[in-house]
Amino acid sequence: GHIKGRPNVMSKLKEIFDKTQKEMFICTSADDFENKARMLVPSLEALNKNDVRVKIALSGAPEKIKKLNHKYNLKAKETDNTGKFFISDKKEAFFMINKDLDEEVGIWLSSPHFASSFAGMFDLHLRK
Repeated sequence: GHIKGRPNVMSKLKEIFDKTQKEMFICTSADDFENKARMLVPSLEALNKNDVRVKIALSGAPEKIKKLNHKYNLKAKETDNTGKFFISDKKEAFFMINKDLDEEVGIWLSSPHFASSFAGMFDLHLRK
């Protein structure tokens, strides 16, 4: 489904994080991560406590990514991919479809086939 507006996007992301049991893939910009840190960081901490595998790739200034890694105890990798998406357990995917942070719009898919295929491509990208 299509989700519009920051409160709705944040609510959906929280729901996705809360349901994740095995692994979470995150690709976003350093600015977007920092913007969503109030929700993301506690959710990531909960995933770590539950031994959920988390892979994070951030685009943006390398200094900012290093700062976020240090500040939030992350192991985010740098990427030149400017896409913004979250994949949970290779079953669900949430894509931000605009770059403008003023009006957030996302698409949520519950499709194990699609999410698994996309997660595989993302995983290969991170290994480079």
